[in-house]
Amino acid sequence: MNLALRDVSPAMTPQVVFGAIISRMIRRILLITLTVISLDTATLLSQTEAEWEWTNKHFGQALDTLMPLQRVAGLYVVCRAHRDLRTDVPEYWFLIGRDQNEKGYGLHTYLSAHVRAAETLSIYDQLRSMRRSNEQGDAVSITQKIKLQTWDLTETNCPAIKDEVEKLEELHPKLPKLTADTIVLHPMNWVFR
Repeated sequence: MNLALRDVSPAMTPQVVFGAIISRMIRRILLITLTVISLDTATLLSQTEAEWEWTNKHFGQALDTLMPLQRVAGLYVVCRAHRDLRTDVPEYWFLIGRDQNEKGYGLHTYLSAHVRAAETLSIYDQLRSMRRSNEQGDAVSITQKIKLQTWDLTETNCPAIKDEVEKLEELHPKLPKLTADTIVLHPMNWVFR
């Protein structure tokens, strides 16, 4: 019903006239909203794709910096876990073993445990979010701002470390069958060293 106020006859009720005016206003608002959204969509998609490409390019280096798989010295077991294509799962890492003695040569006589976990958001999501808010920032400076939960313990203040290392020494992991008919999409990526 397309009514203009000049087309209103005295026989029409005020509810019909008011309904027609409101209906026309709603259609105009919807049309304007859809126009604005369609104009911004191209910009939003290109930014999102650029953000994903930048983050994918720098994620591996950020992960290696924050959760390294090897150290210069020491005797240890290290484990790192993260998901591919599922950025909502926080990454985590631990290193258990004997650290290098800072006061000289050799290793400490006690065991140490170092644990890191992404705080609130995954490292991937933090990296992408910080890049979005600061497009001029470089990967190194952005990586330094990533928030991690951090625990550094020794067996002197946490005796459970020794028990966990003994359990780890007795662990005999079962490797998956490569000929299995099971397909797992985007599993957790575990790296032990």
